[in-house]
Amino acid sequence: MMNLKKNILTHESDSIFFVILVLLLIGSTTSVYSQNFGEAEVSSEFTEDAKTTSIIIQYPLDNTTLQRSTDSSGNINIVGTYSGNPSSIEARFNVGAWQVIDTNPSKGKFSGTLMNQEVGQGLLEVRFENLPRLIFSVNNIGMGDVFVVVGQSNVTGAAINFQTPNSTNQYVSTEFSTENQYFETEFSTVSLSPIWRIHQDYSVFPLVANYIIQNEGVPVGFIKTGIASSAIDLWTKNNKGFRGMIQTIDEATNGTMNISAILFFQGENNTFYVPSLPFGNYNDYKIKLAEFNSNSLNNTQAKKILIGQIGQIFDGTRHGIDEIRQAQQESWNDYKIGSGPVTYDIGPHDDGIHFMTDRELQVLAERWWASIAHNLYETENGRGPQIQNIELVTSKYLILTFDKDVLIADWEGNVGLKAKGFKISNGDHWLNDSNIVKTTVNKNEVRIILNEPISMYTTLSYASGNLGNGEYTIRDASKYGLPAEPIFSYMFFYGNQNFMETHLPSPLQQLKDGIPQTHVICKNWFVLTKNISGDSVVCVTPQTQEKLLEYGWIDLEN
Repeated sequence: MMNLKKNILTHESDSIFFVILVLLLIGSTTSVYSQNFGEAEVSSEFTEDAKTTSIIIQYPLDNTTLQRSTDSSGNINIVGTYSGNPSSIEARFNVGAWQVIDTNPSKGKFSGTLMNQEVGQGLLEVRFENLPRLIFSVNNIGMGDVFVVVGQSNVTGAAINFQTPNSTNQYVSTEFSTENQYFETEFSTVSLSPIWRIHQDYSVFPLVANYIIQNEGVPVGFIKTGIASSAIDLWTKNNKGFRGMIQTIDEATNGTMNISAILFFQGENNTFYVPSLPFGNYNDYKIKLAEFNSNSLNNTQAKKILIGQIGQIFDGTRHGIDEIRQAQQESWNDYKIGSGPVTYDIGPHDDGIHFMTDRELQVLAERWWASIAHNLYETENGRGPQIQNIELVTSKYLILTFDKDVLIADWEGNVGLKAKGFKISNGDHWLNDSNIVKTTVNKNEVRIILNEPISMYTTLSYASGNLGNGEYTIRDASKYGLPAEPIFSYMFFYGNQNFMETHLPSPLQQLKDGIPQTHVICKNWFVLTKNISGDSVVCVTPQTQEKLLEYGWIDLEN
């Protein structure tokens, strides 16, 4: 870590002069010192001016990290108050060149911009141009990248051990937060005002800072706005979470809203499926996530929003978990929305939901870094293997083709022989990992042999619900071992590759082909619905299903 010590009074003058300066500092956190020009150069005029001169730097304060505007530099907006008679106000950063930032300070206030400051971290100094020996400063100002972290308790932090960045890093990591941020919930709010401080907490982000500082070579700051136990509704416009996020970014950046990206990890609370409520509901979550993304981009200067995908939820329903994951995964198709970490394989967690152990946090940090490097720095491939095709070669043999070479291993890097995490429909029942006799890997193909033949119309899901958690799963061969992205009810049948939705037979045709009512497959975004007597099925949109239920024409319990 850099040895960033506050400057102190260094002028070799008499004790009376020292006392005067100390009195001037009472009530101010801004450091002040005199340049050591040697005793012979100190005039009585300088001593008299010092009695009435003071500067308070109101922004940035100690430990503030600012967003760079280019790869190598950025601007520093400076605001403050003064007493005395300045001809103009000058400033410099990290022992760089002095620049005039305000040519006409008046009424005890000044503001201005220090232009094109190099990436780095150090002292920000301010002085009167006509009194260059007396300098006021704030410490540990960084010019680098600023990230806003948003979501539930896996963002605010639930680790067993306190996390701190590596002490040997070139720069320190800082955070804008309250000391008690972890204890904020959807139902109670801490009243403490957030400030910039040295970064250390119970979350994954001190470890993420290590990767950014060590690989990108820039200071990094995190603006923490997460709320434990928050549902997606809280992050829509005009609701508490979103309003608080915008207000916090405004305070942290002094209104510029300049940040690199928003890191969003939320959805655990939305997995508890209740048909009459918007939980575990794909459409509801996708709409509200899109609203959050749009409003966040419109109200900040973020380049991108990175959406993480939820992991193990021990008491969430399989349906609810899949609905939320699918909505998150599909949001990555927007060019302004990046893929965050996929986490279904990490665990099992000690409490069934939180990343708590040092090893879990380290792997999660690697995946956040891979995502950040991929989406912002373009230096890593941040996405795991994505399914391209499923081919049913024979009734018991199928081939999964991915977009990159794969292997079988667990989340800690231990290599296995049989991939787990599958769920395959087969007529009136389901097949799972116990029905898989063997899985073999050949470059980007995973070949699966089953212990029973499968029917004409078949769907395959991978990493559905909590399947694959802590197991040997499909992942890439990169140094981070990124897991294959979940597969949601991919339909395939004999002789057909790259299944197209237009080829799907109607529900009536599927019934005529001998498919049981319970296994009739609908096109994407449609749901299978029975009439009130249970003797007929139809595929309708979720909105139509709600209307039919309202009119009493269907019964979801049937």
